[in-house]
Amino acid sequence: MEQHNDNSDKTTFKVDFLGECHEVVIDWNDDKYKYKYKRFQLFELLESITGVPRELNMGIILYQAENRQPRYHTISIFYISDYPNDEEICDSIRDAGRFRLTFGATYDFKQPSIFYALVPESSEPGGGCSFHFCRYKHTKSFFNKVKDIITNEKLNAKIASAIQSLRDDGDYVEVLRQFNVLQYFRSMCDYHYTRRIVNEDQRLVSGRKHPYLRTRERFAQFYDIIRVKMEQQNDNSDKTTFKVDFLGEYHDVVIDWNDDKYKLKGIQLFEQLESITGVPREFNSHMFLQYHQVEDEEPLYHFIYSHGDSNISPNKEEICDSIRNAEGRFHLAYQANYGFKGSSICYVLVPESSVPEGECSFHFCRYINTKRFFNKVKDIITNEKLNAKIASAIQASRDPANENDILRQFDVLKYFHSMCDDLYTRQYMHGDEQLRPTFKVEFLGEYHDLVIDWNDDKYIYKARQLFKQLESITGVPCKFNPEILLHHFQVEDETPHYYNIYSFVENAEGRFHLAYNAVYPHIGYFLVPESSVPEGECSFYFCRHKNTKSFFNKLKDIITNDELNAKIASAFQSRESNFDEILRQFDVLKYFRSICDDLYTRRFVNEEERRIFCQRNLYLRTRG
Repeated sequence: MEQHNDNSDKTTFKVDFLGECHEVVIDWNDDKYKYKYKRFQLFELLESITGVPRELNMGIILYQAENRQPRYHTISIFYISDYPNDEEICDSIRDAGRFRLTFGATYDFKQPSIFYALVPESSEPGGGCSFHFCRYKHTKSFFNKVKDIITNEKLNAKIASAIQSLRDDGDYVEVLRQFNVLQYFRSMCDYHYTRRIVNEDQRLVSGRKHPYLRTRERFAQFYDIIRVKMEQQNDNSDKTTFKVDFLGEYHDVVIDWNDDKYKLKGIQLFEQLESITGVPREFNSHMFLQYHQVEDEEPLYHFIYSHGDSNISPNKEEICDSIRNAEGRFHLAYQANYGFKGSSICYVLVPESSVPEGECSFHFCRYINTKRFFNKVKDIITNEKLNAKIASAIQASRDPANENDILRQFDVLKYFHSMCDDLYTRQYMHGDEQLRPTFKVEFLGEYHDLVIDWNDDKYIYKARQLFKQLESITGVPCKFNPEILLHHFQVEDETPHYYNIYSFVENAEGRFHLAYNAVYPHIGYFLVPESSVPEGECSFYFCRHKNTKSFFNKLKDIITNDELNAKIASAFQSRESNFDEILRQFDVLKYFRSICDDLYTRRFVNEEERRIFCQRNLYLRTRG
């Protein structure tokens, strides 16, 4: 493998598919493919191995060897990008050398397709199943059946016609079952769920969504356990009743399992919650029903949709089991959202036992769940005139990124983006010093202290303090700095919650390089963890050749030169010339189109590819 990859002309590796070994060769000099997309040869090569036409192949997952958590590159023929590049693919292949080719069939966009995964043999146990590989599914008989189905045009035309005639696309699973092909699109390996799911009950509940499991005797025993539990709870009752606390008042909620009005019985909940909350059900598209809780981790939920998606909605056993685990008592929490259809609300049924008395928990904040706050949310959601004005303003902006600004202008953002301080403070903060995080920033060889005081009432959005502090460090006025890339917050944006910023600082051990990037006529900054920059080398966002006093001072002089920038602006307005050409005429383009030669020499496989990629950025760092 090293010999193959040293010259970068060809990469050869072994692939085992259904017990047969194949040699796969990627020719990096094949002119049939565009310069950056030589990896697309894999689609043709896998077509020759499997016999499935490449147009039915959604993508290839290339797993990396010897990782505790599965890490992978995705190669898609639909989404063309520079990632992964050829060097990254070569590295993954060289590290593994030999792969198993696994597959999965999907039914998306109303048509069948297949995807493949190249799994390093070294990560797979011999003779057994693993996270990526099921020995019962990866057989010739099963694969040939899958291939016959997805390549059968007449069959798929009938399936597509049946799905189009449905009122709800969510029922396409039932259509696949009627044509007796669902088991080939929803197959699951016992091994994976035995190890991944927390307990037997949860594994069975999760596995229901993939109804054709490989059956073993103990699986039947587990289903018997579930049935016994359900019989003990419901006593063959036709109705399930539980208590819901909403804003301090308790209500009885009843699900009638014999009500023929509903195909999916859980949808009854939407009408009952409408009567409890006073919010019309048309504003409520979905709700969450908690079914599992692990201490200090976010709970697991069933999704119940008002349109009745049978593929996602829980069945009777799942709903009853969740109610039993909660001992029949829930808090009804809520969350207001603003989406492409306007404002809406969703509900969360949170077991009372999971909320400590007098405290907040995941999805239940005692400050938000008050009559005063909820009534304000309800008034906003049901106010047709207000929502029409908001929708009109958002449509006029033509930029989804402006949505928060528009909601802020109408003074409703706080009701759509509310966060519980108590929960985050209790779980993640352990002292007052974490409300004033201080960290070191190296800029042009000198270290500075940066501080964010979360108790400083001078700032509505606390992290804006950084803009002033960076002005004092760099000498560039704040008005020329629209953003700081930490968690990529912008000067006009909501500040990220202090836990997010504190955790980012903590992960970087409190030490950063301050890098910058100029986009005429502004400058943006990057806080790059020191640990991510190899000593004496360059990395993404930090070029040691560019981050020098001489280069930065020249850039600062250009950005702050009002007379020069007036001339550039005038030239741009009076001509049809390309903006880069105007910057070049004023001999400043090199400061706004700088690229790190060292980084791209390492990133791209050959000189031609690197030159093509960098051709628009003509001012490379000059050596010699």
